[in-house]
Amino acid sequence: MKDQAPLCEAALHGVDTTGLHAHWIKADDGVRLRLLHGAGNGLATIAIFPGRAEFAEKYVALANQLRRHGYDVAIMDWRGQGLSDRLTDDSRLGHVGDFLDYQRDVDAVLNALRTLPLAAPHFLLAHSMGGAIGMRTLLRGRGVEAAAFLAPMWGLATGAMPKWLFNLTAQAAVRIGLQCRYAPSQRSAHYIETARFAGNVLTSDRPSYAIMREQLIRCPELAIGGASYGWVRAATAELASLMHAGAPTCPTLVMWGSCERVVDPQAIRRRLADWPTATGQLIDGGRHELLFEAQPIRDAVFDHLVTFFARHTPPRN
Repeated sequence: MKDQAPLCEAALHGVDTTGLHAHWIKADDGVRLRLLHGAGNGLATIAIFPGRAEFAEKYVALANQLRRHGYDVAIMDWRGQGLSDRLTDDSRLGHVGDFLDYQRDVDAVLNALRTLPLAAPHFLLAHSMGGAIGMRTLLRGRGVEAAAFLAPMWGLATGAMPKWLFNLTAQAAVRIGLQCRYAPSQRSAHYIETARFAGNVLTSDRPSYAIMREQLIRCPELAIGGASYGWVRAATAELASLMHAGAPTCPTLVMWGSCERVVDPQAIRRRLADWPTATGQLIDGGRHELLFEAQPIRDAVFDHLVTFFARHTPPRN
């Protein structure tokens, strides 16, 4: 059995944690990672790949929903965020030197799933940055039988800055040794800690936004802030590689919102254009956080997910 890890109970105020367990696992380079898991009714295991600056507690309510539908669930904290090992002296800096390091985390998690009392087959549910990591996982053929992506980060939205200049700036900064400095417009505060609800890019649902903010107020140790030059350089290199890679072969569902402003919707469309086993679904009115949107949107997205996973769940004997 893996070493027991903590849950930030204060961030889960009012959320049932019965049957959920957290353990420490290690990647092959020694980075300590936190894995949260819970059994449903053994239909299959859905591994949740969170986005950048996210943490396992954010997805506990979703995990409980999936467990009620019969699925076992596992959620991880990526290296450098949540309660997993931070990678720089500045614990608030969102940093990684190479996106392939996240595949070390994936391998550690998938290996752990085989030793825990969780059911096969293994499905993937990935959000935002987790979508880039999850795409690489599918291309590596790591035993995922079906995958769902929500607002996947297959391209970065760079705002008014041209993408070529955005990329060039990160390359130059890393070249002169600034990889562990905050990239332009990035700072140590988490977006939700400082951005008002009005005009936010994440959700149109005020109660959901309040819950996400409250989690960070109650458990600030879960938070990271902006991305480093190193993370930006690593991300842009990986996204360019993924865009030119072949299409995965497993059944895939991709959803993104019509009001998406965090990742690049055009990159999602380009990726789907040559992917025979993938289905795309544009969610009208949705922003970046489709599972934390207004209830009609949230319910529709969840229904799409469980219908998709049910289609690929093997029948009981």
